[in-house]
Amino acid sequence: MRPPSEWLKPPRSLLLILFLVTLVSVSALAWFGWRVLYQEQVVDAQRTQERLEQAADRITATARGLLAETGERVGAWPISPPPDGKPDDGLVLIVSVKNLTGRRHVDYSGRRGIGKPYATYCGQSSS
Repeated sequence: MRPPSEWLKPPRSLLLILFLVTLVSVSALAWFGWRVLYQEQVVDAQRTQERLEQAADRITATARGLLAETGERVGAWPISPPPDGKPDDGLVLIVSVKNLTGRRHVDYSGRRGIGKPYATYCGQSSS
C-alpha cells in the first residue's frame, strides 16, 4: 500500500496537461487582444480620414458658393451697375486694350516705365 503523502501528489502527466491548456488559453487570449488593438487603430485611422474628407468637402462647398456668388455679382455688374459707379465692397477691375481700371473707394494711380500709364484706379476716398 502507498503511504498517504504519495496520494496527495498529482501525476506529472496531469500537471503537464494543465500547464499546456493554460499556456494555449493565455496565448489565444493575448493574440485576440493584439488583434482587437490593431483593429481599433485601423478604425481610428479611417475615422480620421473621414473627418479630413468631410472638412475638405465643407471647404470645397464654401469655396464653390463664394465663387458662384462672386460670378453672379461680376456678371450682374455690366447689366445693372450701381448708380454711383462704385462697388459696395471690394474692387472691380475693368480691363481694356490700353489700360487697367479699378474702381474702389480709395484713389490710387500707378506707373510702369517712364510716362506710360500701366494701371489707373478710379474712385473717391471713403474716409
